[in-house]
Amino acid sequence: MAPTMAEREAELAALQSAFDEYIASSRELEEELDAELAKMRKWLVGHASCRPGSRHGSRPVVYPYSIIRIRGRILQLDNHIFRDHDE
Repeated sequence: MAPTMAEREAELAALQSAFDEYIASSRELEEELDAELAKMRKWLVGHASCRPGSRHGSRPVVYPYSIIRIRGRILQLDNHIFRDHDE
């Protein structure tokens, strides 16, 4: 049996809502990424003078924990999108 017009409209409204939430989350994530990028640029400028053989030249590069956190957030958004798509 074919879905009624009301069922299709409800499905469309749910899809629109999920899409709007995805867009809002994407903007929030973009702002977080921009902030992290600014921090990393500042960090790199501060360490640009470190050369091999200098006092700080052998220090290993350590990525901030926030990159791992952001990756987790991206995976959550992807899972949310696919879960809503399957429903």
